[in-house]
Amino acid sequence: MEPLVDAQVSEPESGATRWVRILTISLVVALVCAIGVVWMLGGFADRNDHTWVAPGAEMDAGNLVFTMTSATARRDYSGNWRIEAFGTVRNPHDETLAPLVGETGNLVVSAGSGTEASSAFSVQLGDNHDRALVPPGNQPISLAAVFTIKGEYVLGAQITCGVVVMEYSDGTILGLGAGPYWHSGLSPATYATKVPLTVLKES
Repeated sequence: MEPLVDAQVSEPESGATRWVRILTISLVVALVCAIGVVWMLGGFADRNDHTWVAPGAEMDAGNLVFTMTSATARRDYSGNWRIEAFGTVRNPHDETLAPLVGETGNLVVSAGSGTEASSAFSVQLGDNHDRALVPPGNQPISLAAVFTIKGEYVLGAQITCGVVVMEYSDGTILGLGAGPYWHSGLSPATYATKVPLTVLKES
């Protein structure tokens, strides 16, 4: 008779191990979202799955509604291009909201085909540099979004501005968040428009 072999019993997962696993999965998903937005928005001229609109036309991102009308470019201290894109934003909801910035935010620009898209890292609303929120009421207010793109890119007379559509849901792993919020999905829809670009002299 074959000797009996004890079955291996796996140890129950500790709370700390479980949270490390959840955190790791969350970071991977966030990275995939960021890479997806950059891939999807890089090289606008080569892609036809954006919704193209005329400069000044409204682009509904779900959380907020944007227009983009013009942009300026200036070399920064590191030799990269500092892009400021101008337009408006309005809030169709009943709660105060902020434009989302960063790699999975609302706003991006691209210098053209074969270039990497850049996400806005700051937004000025109205004439107040400290203002960060768009009140409800559907009244457009002026917006200036700031981006950095590589100094090696050759800029033309236009630049492409993109608006990423957000979704309202609990985007955390396993629904462990505090509830639904505005965020970029894994394959967000995008609007795009080409606006006039003015290259300013270095200060």
